[in-house]
Amino acid sequence: MQLIRFSFLVFLLNYLLFSDNLDINLLSNTKQTILKNDFKQSDTKSDLLHDSWINPIMIKGLRSYNNQYSKTESSSLSISIDQPIFKSGGIFYALKYANANRKYTHLNIEEKQRALIKQAVEILIKIKQIELSINKQKLILSNATIDVEIKKEQYLSGTLNSSFLDNALIAKNAQAIILLGLEDKYNILIDNFELISDLDFKKAIIPHFTLIEKDKFIQNSLSIKKEIALIKQNEYQLKMEKARYLLSLSLNGSYNYSASKNVSFGAGNAFTPDSKTYYRYGISLSIPLYNINANKNIQSKKIELSLAKLNLQDTQKESNLFYISSKRKLKFLNNKKQLIDDDYILYKKLLANTKELYTVGEKTIYDVQTLSNSLKIKELELKILTLDKQLELLNLYERVSL
Repeated sequence: MQLIRFSFLVFLLNYLLFSDNLDINLLSNTKQTILKNDFKQSDTKSDLLHDSWINPIMIKGLRSYNNQYSKTESSSLSISIDQPIFKSGGIFYALKYANANRKYTHLNIEEKQRALIKQAVEILIKIKQIELSINKQKLILSNATIDVEIKKEQYLSGTLNSSFLDNALIAKNAQAIILLGLEDKYNILIDNFELISDLDFKKAIIPHFTLIEKDKFIQNSLSIKKEIALIKQNEYQLKMEKARYLLSLSLNGSYNYSASKNVSFGAGNAFTPDSKTYYRYGISLSIPLYNINANKNIQSKKIELSLAKLNLQDTQKESNLFYISSKRKLKFLNNKKQLIDDDYILYKKLLANTKELYTVGEKTIYDVQTLSNSLKIKELELKILTLDKQLELLNLYERVSL
């Protein structure tokens, strides 16, 4: 009953604090900054794509000297622009492509972010599991030590061969070595957590996950969203490629200034009457007459779009199978839990009976201690199994963006 109350309190606390979500605050400040910069870089590149159809305003200045007939100096300045305003839909689809590219790159970064958070949560869960496993192993070692004491007393009383005592000692040492291995693994996990988080692992709260519905899992799958965004990108790229070989309308204009002066024979610095400013503007229409690679380029974009659609189908199938596999693993863990529950009930009854028999002298204190340890081992196994289920559910939540 105490175990049930403890599990419920842990569930309630974690649910209120995390509500089935992966918290970025588990990551170190450095990694959070890297991810934020990744998003900024993505936005900057998408903004560049969004405005790439806008041509620059050009300014050109010229200063020249000529002594062919007389020494003259001339100056000119022009400010000009040649801006496409219609490209058979190419400008419109370029804007659409930039937005699709932004969405795709954001999903890529989010996938990277969730993988890092998942790693942090996974390590926290495994640290907790190792703590429980260490406690469990100490109980197993305690039982092995009790067995050595029993065998030693039986050997000294002459009722047992020395080989049985040797085997008991070997078994005890084997359990001690396992305990040392668990403690070493525990320290390695702590080091790994500190590599990606600034939090104290003892104070970090492990989020609680519940089984997400299949439809919700598929609908919010990051990999599927990425493939859909990639299809959109390829669709707009194909339309942009087609527009390259169609009619294009541009607005062009310039502001010009020119002046010259004659410096021969002391003519001074007076400008000639030809000094002037003027401007021009107009529109230009262009249609590519022939491009030998046009059909090849368009066909290449069509193939990329077709491959993206096939990849989407493959990703949808993979996500569906992944969900089914996870449910199967969870079912296995639930069946395993039922077996441990049965053992727990059995050990609890045996311990109660053994305590009664001990009071009347029919059982030894060793029997009571061994069964008490075995009962605690089953309690720890249930907690470890609960964390195994959380690890499996974590694999599902890593793949979705809710």
